Amino acid sequence: MLLSHISPSLEAVPLMRLPSSSTFQIPFLRLEALLTEHNVTSVDQSGGIVTLRRHCDITHDIDFLKHSVQQAFEEAYGVISIKAITLVPQSVLPSDFKEYTLVQTRLSDANVRNAQGTFSAIFADGQGLRRTLYFRFHVEATLTGFKAKHNLPNGKILTLSDIESVRFALESLPSMPLQEVKPDTLVVKQYVRENTLLLERQFDAKLLVQRRSSVEALMQDGALAIGVRAQALEGGNKGDTIRIRTNEGKVFQARILSKNKVIIKE
Repeated sequence: MLLSHISPSLEAVPLMRLPSSSTFQIPFLRLEALLTEHNVTSVDQSGGIVTLRRHCDITHDIDFLKHSVQQAFEEAYGVISIKAITLVPQSVLPSDFKEYTLVQTRLSDANVRNAQGTFSAIFADGQGLRRTLYFRFHVEATLTGFKAKHNLPNGKILTLSDIESVRFALESLPSMPLQEVKPDTLVVKQYVRENTLLLERQFDAKLLVQRRSSVEALMQDGALAIGVRAQALEGGNKGDTIRIRTNEGKVFQARILSKNKVIIKE
C-alpha cells in the first residue's frame, strides 16, 4: 500500500510504501521531509509521532461492537459512567465484513480492569462459517469506590467510619475495587494504608461461625430438637457444613443455621 499526496492536478503522487498492518506510526520529521520534496508545507499537531490508520471509514461498521464492550464493563462494576469507547481492528477487516453477524465477544476479567487493551470477537460470515477477529479498545470511564480513611490492620472488621466514597478514572486496576460495603460483614485480611483505594482481594467475608467458637448444636430426635453445646472445628456462613465437637468429645457434621447455631446432620 502506498501513502500518496493528491496534487493540485488531482494526481496521486506516491510518498512511501506502508506495511500491511492496520496502523503505522511515523516520526513527523520524516513525513515532513517527504512532503517538502513535493513542495507541500505541513504543521505538526501530533506531538512528534503521526499515526496512520487503515480503513478509517469503517468505524461505523464496528459501532455495534461498542454495545458488547459497554455491557461487559457495566456487568463488572456496580456503578460506572462510560463517556466514550473507541474500537480499532487489529488487522484489515474482510471486504464482506458488512455481511458478518456477531456471535460472541470475549472480554476477560483482566480486560475490564484496564481502560485499554485487546479482545476477540467471533463472527459468522455470509456462509455461516465462524471467524475470530481481534480489536483494540479504549474506554474512557469513571467508577465509584471506597478509600481508607485511616490505616486498616489485619483482622479489623470494616465499618462505615473506616471508609470514604470516591470517584476515580478507570485506568489499570490490580484487582476489582470494593464496590459495596455492608457494616460488620467484611474483615481486613491484608494491611491497608490510609487513603488507598479498597480492593476486593483485601477482605474476607465475616463468618457467622468462627473456628473454635462455641455453638448451639441442635440434634433432631423425631419431632423434637435437642440443643447441646459444642465447639466449631471450622468457620463458615449460613448454609455451610462444618465439623463440630460436642462437650462429650463426639465429632459431627453440622449445617449452619444462623449466628453460632447449627443443626447436626444425620
